[in-house]
Amino acid sequence: MKYPCGLIRDLLPLYHDGIAAPESREAVEAHMQECEACRAEYDKLRGGDYLEHYMYDAALNKQAVESYQGVKKKEKRRVITIIVIAVAAAVIATALPLVLVMVLMMGSVASAKVEVHDDIAEYQHFIGASAEEKYRNKWGMDESIFPAAITPEMDVQDFRMVYYNPWDAQYLAYLTVKYDDAAYAAERVRLEAYPSTDYIGYYSVQEETTYELLAVYADAYQGFVYALTDGEGTIIYAEQIFCNYQMDLDYTQYMDPDYFLDGFDAQTDNPYQKEQMGER
Repeated sequence: MKYPCGLIRDLLPLYHDGIAAPESREAVEAHMQECEACRAEYDKLRGGDYLEHYMYDAALNKQAVESYQGVKKKEKRRVITIIVIAVAAAVIATALPLVLVMVLMMGSVASAKVEVHDDIAEYQHFIGASAEEKYRNKWGMDESIFPAAITPEMDVQDFRMVYYNPWDAQYLAYLTVKYDDAAYAAERVRLEAYPSTDYIGYYSVQEETTYELLAVYADAYQGFVYALTDGEGTIIYAEQIFCNYQMDLDYTQYMDPDYFLDGFDAQTDNPYQKEQMGER
């Protein structure tokens, strides 16, 4: 089973202290083999000491054991009772965080709402370096392909930002702009100068044929940011950003199919996900 990054990071302190259940340790280790961000988080955890809030306190457990060893034989029955209680508490302390995390995860998924924003006047709330906090980082993906701002020479035909966070944040956005000849030529120059990345094969994407691809930033794990054109003055900027090799969001409901890169498939159990998971 593939666990989301948020769940794995909640388990890292237990894993670090060596008190995670075997199945939790296996899940963490399997995830960190393929997720550089979670490995980096674990490296930071190993270099710090900020686990005082956690339910299981190894120092207190050691003191309890030493206390039991000093009890006189005539109190043997009471000692055995205390040991049984301590062991039960340790088992509960080990298992309870995972149970709580799973409960919280299910509650988060059940309560998560799909946010849809269509007001172009709010464009800079959702796109770029000045966006609101939860829309700003987008898993480190480069959004500079999108325009920095909406300007008067841009005839905006359509705009949408979709945000969904059942556990790990997912983003889908597109902006369709009709430019006059001079502005279109200038924007083509900007986009064609962008250092585009490899993208073919990621999430079954093929070489673009529906539209002309002007620029693309692709990540084999996190998704795509790109710009397409019809060659007649219209440019389509789009992004699909997610993790865990799939989008929980039903993205086909929120964007024109022609705006996706040809072949794009990030649905649950998509071929690319199966291929990547099979390599681990």
